[in-house]
Amino acid sequence: MVNAAEPHTEGTSMKNGIVTALIGFAAGCGGFLLLFKLLFLDRIPPSDELAPGIVVALAIAAGASTSALLTRWRHRGERTREQH
Repeated sequence: MVNAAEPHTEGTSMKNGIVTALIGFAAGCGGFLLLFKLLFLDRIPPSDELAPGIVVALAIAAGASTSALLTRWRHRGERTREQH
């Protein structure tokens, strides 16, 4: 039986997890692309055709790792709250 005073339910937790993962992915991709633009873009010649594909692949990898780290950090916080 679910307590009506309990703010967290299984569905809410799942939605929050998905939102956390999406925010982490967007922050990781955006952060990587911003740093790449600020630090490396001036040094790459416009005729280089390999660079855009590599940059997109690295941005996706950075987004996925940031998403995983944020999700893990969020779950760790939930477990410590449940223990107290």
